Amino acid sequence: MSNLSKSLIVFVASLLLLSCGCFSQPSGVTSSTIPLTANDKYTVIQRGVKGKDWTICLLLPFWPVSAYGALQSVKKENGCDGLINVSSNTEFCPLPGIGYMEINIRGDAIKLENNKNKVE
Repeated sequence: MSNLSKSLIVFVASLLLLSCGCFSQPSGVTSSTIPLTANDKYTVIQRGVKGKDWTICLLLPFWPVSAYGALQSVKKENGCDGLINVSSNTEFCPLPGIGYMEINIRGDAIKLENNKNKVE
């Protein structure tokens, strides 16, 4: 076997090994997912709720993934109008030939007492 083919085998094996780890990146932090003013009244119905939106990737994602989709999953699961004290992060786990991408969102679920700022 020539030196070039050995180097190519080592290079490909290294790429496969390096592609098998997951990484996470902060996506954002905000005080609220809906506009709140001093006149708005709300009740925190649950603290530390989580939601996610995910997709599988080959070269490109099979379907779009977004923080909006993650927020909608939290609202649906918890029956809330929005979140306060919000943070989100993006995780990507590449595997040989395929990858998994996920956007996570966390915060405190709130229910508005006045409906003028309610966003569906």
